Amino acid sequence: MKLFVKRDTSDEDSGFTVFDESGYEKYYVIFKNSRTFIKLNITDTQKNITAKIRQILTPPVLAFSINANGKNLLLIISKSKNGVNCLFYGVNWHICGDAATKNFSILDVDNTVLASHKKLFECGKESYELEIFDSSNELFCIGACVCIDLMNSVDNLAVQTV
Repeated sequence: MKLFVKRDTSDEDSGFTVFDESGYEKYYVIFKNSRTFIKLNITDTQKNITAKIRQILTPPVLAFSINANGKNLLLIISKSKNGVNCLFYGVNWHICGDAATKNFSILDVDNTVLASHKKLFECGKESYELEIFDSSNELFCIGACVCIDLMNSVDNLAVQTV
């Protein structure tokens, strides 16, 4: 299934809007107020919370806890001289490609592609194409991609990273 993720800056709580292939809104990623760390909720179109993302304060790396369907995984993002490294805990996934340029795939332990993520430009605005190959991992893949997409977000300094 192919989804499109677009940054939403319509108000201070908006984060991203996720569209399906037909262009219909499927999920909203909403910032929740917090003074100490980033909190995001992924909601469906009826505003029901389907997943939660919490940034764990662990400088100099970024650590995000993603909770969906009663399960939890941890995504660690760090910058090195070789680029941006992303490590998952709680699942046997890894990133293949370049997370810094937002063009990457999420692979399972047997190198099965779970999702592919591409940076797109439409009408001068940045958006992302996310193709998910296993619908059971949909919310985790969206959550992981949103965490990576937050890197170097210049329109909201509260989420500026690496």
